[in-house]
Amino acid sequence: DAESIEDKNKTASKTMSFVEDRLRIITAELSQVEGQIERYKTEEGIVDIGEQGKMFLESVKNNDAQLSEADMQLSTLDAVEQYVRNKHSEDNVVPATIGIADQTLLGLLTRLQETELQQDKLRKTTGENSPLLESLNAQEERLRPAIMDNIRSLRSNLESGRAKLAAQNARFRSLLKGVPN
Repeated sequence: DAESIEDKNKTASKTMSFVEDRLRIITAELSQVEGQIERYKTEEGIVDIGEQGKMFLESVKNNDAQLSEADMQLSTLDAVEQYVRNKHSEDNVVPATIGIADQTLLGLLTRLQETELQQDKLRKTTGENSPLLESLNAQEERLRPAIMDNIRSLRSNLESGRAKLAAQNARFRSLLKGVPN
């Protein structure tokens, strides 16, 4: 019985030694394969699709927000331009300038509105040939082209930026098609 137990212990010890040796070999081979996989991913630019998807969606969200902002500003510029083109009329309501941050344009619009208010007051109390009214009319005639030039410049910049954003959207769409299911 003692010999049988000793034989079983030797067999178990050899088996354990064999399994441990095999595990060391397999662990080394696995580490080598993982290293090769890591090098391959680095060389081929492969990233975690879940993380890449999150980054992509965040970029799309930011891009869409910027496109919406540009569209809103262009719409506001259209309203301002319409106001300036209509000159001085009773139904010409001053447009909201929400989204426009250009201080030059805002200042010019404020001066135009103030000039128009002063013209209205003077028309009620003086004749059309009043020197002060003529001075305000001349001031208004100088302000309108300056405002239109400013609007054209802002519109050009916004449209250029919007075109770049639209190109990015197109690139994002093509990237989306390339992301594996």
